[in-house]
Amino acid sequence: MWGRKAPRTSFGYQAPAGARIVGWRCHADGCHQGGREIPRRWPFGCPGCGHPADPVFAEPWEHEARGYELRSLATSAEKNEREIATLDLLVWRYETAFRNGDRPGAQAVREELRATAARLRADDPGWNLSAARFRMVGLAVDAGELTAAAHEVLAYFEDVRDLSEKDLEHNDGRSQARLFFHTCLVFLGDPRSVGHPEEAGVTAAMTKIGDLLRASDYLTMDLENTYREAMRLRAAMHGATRPAAPEWVPPAVGTGADADPAPAPQVRTRLQHAATVVAAAKAGTKPEALAAALDDMAALVTASGDARAAGVLADAALTVAEAHDDPAPLFAAAERLPAASPLARLLRARAHLIAGRLEEAVTEAGAALTEPGGARGEIRSHLHAVRGWTLVQLDPARLDDGIDECRRGRESARVKRTPADLPLARLLVEKALHQDTPVEHAVPLLREARALGRRSGPDAGLVAQEAESALAVLTGRGDLGRRARAWRTAVGHGERAPVAARLRLATAWVRWALGTNEIEPAAEAYHHLVSLIPDAIRVRYRPEARTRVLTALREHTEEAGYWLARAGRFRDAAVALETGRAVALSTLVERDDPRMAEALHEAGRGDLLDRYRQALAEVDAHERAPGGTGHRAWTEFRTVTREIADVIGADPAQPAVEYADVTAATGDGAIVYVAAARASGYAMVVAAQHDPQCVWLPELARGAVEAWLRDQAGYFARRALRLKRDLDRLWASGLRDLLAFYAHGPIVTLVPVGVMTLLPLHATAPHPFRCPRCGTRPTPAPCAGAAPATRRWRPSRRRSWSSTSRTRQAWRT
Repeated sequence: MWGRKAPRTSFGYQAPAGARIVGWRCHADGCHQGGREIPRRWPFGCPGCGHPADPVFAEPWEHEARGYELRSLATSAEKNEREIATLDLLVWRYETAFRNGDRPGAQAVREELRATAARLRADDPGWNLSAARFRMVGLAVDAGELTAAAHEVLAYFEDVRDLSEKDLEHNDGRSQARLFFHTCLVFLGDPRSVGHPEEAGVTAAMTKIGDLLRASDYLTMDLENTYREAMRLRAAMHGATRPAAPEWVPPAVGTGADADPAPAPQVRTRLQHAATVVAAAKAGTKPEALAAALDDMAALVTASGDARAAGVLADAALTVAEAHDDPAPLFAAAERLPAASPLARLLRARAHLIAGRLEEAVTEAGAALTEPGGARGEIRSHLHAVRGWTLVQLDPARLDDGIDECRRGRESARVKRTPADLPLARLLVEKALHQDTPVEHAVPLLREARALGRRSGPDAGLVAQEAESALAVLTGRGDLGRRARAWRTAVGHGERAPVAARLRLATAWVRWALGTNEIEPAAEAYHHLVSLIPDAIRVRYRPEARTRVLTALREHTEEAGYWLARAGRFRDAAVALETGRAVALSTLVERDDPRMAEALHEAGRGDLLDRYRQALAEVDAHERAPGGTGHRAWTEFRTVTREIADVIGADPAQPAVEYADVTAATGDGAIVYVAAARASGYAMVVAAQHDPQCVWLPELARGAVEAWLRDQAGYFARRALRLKRDLDRLWASGLRDLLAFYAHGPIVTLVPVGVMTLLPLHATAPHPFRCPRCGTRPTPAPCAGAAPATRRWRPSRRRSWSSTSRTRQAWRT
């Protein structure tokens, strides 16, 4: 209803002329019916009871009407109704404060809620404020007040902290626990909560109640799925390059092995075979063979309790966890050992470290170290290293404590090479580079770290090169060319190592190269890092682990393209952008390529194709299963792909992107990769007729793009008002000149990479668009298309912009 005065509600609200009515509602006791049809005249009697019904308004009038209703109910003679309305009115005032931008007013409402809660509970200790707090947290998150939302969650936690399994047997206890868990996810599900000062506190509170619900089997599947998405978000935004955990040095004998008799010949053969498989996997050779070794050693430990088998089992489980970023094998191996044994505690501590549960890792390591007559030798050294390293990750201010703990680990092993060496070396480098460390103290620390890193392996090479580079800077005796050759040599020595270790070394090389501010070293380091992307994704079968790596590598891809373009290596830049984009689109690129199926049928190996598809289905099933590790399914998948490689000469799980694959799709027009690096935005224009052309877009650097995205955050109505202005800004910041002067052809395909995928590049051009070079109207206009995986790229081309409204332009993916 527009232009006519709306009727007054039974609670006294008189809407202004022009207020839109969208329905009706009856407030008579025992009725409370409503409808979405709009009555033709007022007053309107409820069809159910005949009582005069109230109009239901559209926003913002409905919010005002709701305030009148709650103020009326808050004066009700019925106590329960009055108290519920009082809480609802506080929530309404909280939302009103945010709508008006009144942050002090919102804080005053939160304080009033606490006072009201204390008053209500003084009369009735069983008062439940869960619904009000849940809604207030959601309102604060929507308004961008993450600190206020976190404080409300933690205040809410005090109400449910003491819930027990017995409380969950009653519906009220279950509802409180579930609603609190959901409230935490409202906060943690927002990307802005990642890295927030209260993130750890909210996560710990949610974990406590979540564990209680899971133990009682009362956590619903919807909440479990929401939890997994929130944790996947955290894993993604926290980045892929977790600090390296302490190196595992398997003991010559396992727990209590000093008194063990020599094993029987058959057992000795099994031990030697399993140890050989583990050593080969550490060297990057057939890691899929670890599954059988794990099963064999687990069966041997269960049957005989052989301490040597326990040591090999631990070594295999740690190798799997390191290679695949999967804590499940560590937990499974720990279950085969006595729960309080030092080795079992060590495995659980390492599992918690991989899963990001640092406090639990410190607790497990501390418990093993404090038990009388417990850990000895290398296991004790490893426990000290885990505890020291994790203490620093929890609180960087405890750097000295972490160093002391690692030194105790070296002393307890009483051998030349200990598990505490590399963690100690990394902490010494960190201490030396701290701004409060004088140069005269930093140089001895770096020399000690360099000495600890003089051994084989990529992690040792990483430590040694970081120490050498820092020494070169502090002493002024470093030669850039010499340092670059040293990094190149360290990377070459680690070529046979597992991809996780090579990725850490490559990331450290990039950090050093960026510190030189020289184009060539940065381009070379980034080119090597991008080459590891397919392997780094392929070995991670857990969705959380893949997402974490993808997020970090996506940014590396954008920076790699920038530095390669600055070095004039335009083809390498285009290939780097395509590699990162294609791997991000598919976790196992080219998983079901029809050309592979055709080649297998021609070779008469249709059975192998059936096994491949069955293994692929198993991998997909484990990816979707809550709590599934997927290691066994991944092992079978890699076994089949290796057989396929032997038959057709190409591994379907190891794609390679070549420049010819990109240019093959440019017959109709140019393909334009658009990316945003920290220093500048840029576009790589690829066409079959010439080498790629780099177009710099300085106004579309990553910071500017993120500012654009922040501007489009908040309430929908406010975003809509700013949309046209923001689209015009994108268009004028470089896309106009890019499409007019550089990207030619009847159809132009825009391929956004990284953070650019979040921008509506396809909708930026005004209609009709006139070329600023010649004044003509190109028909069809350039359209954004997106491509599937590499090597079978068929860019989706669609003629669009036929509508006069930008919001209706096509986006084909």
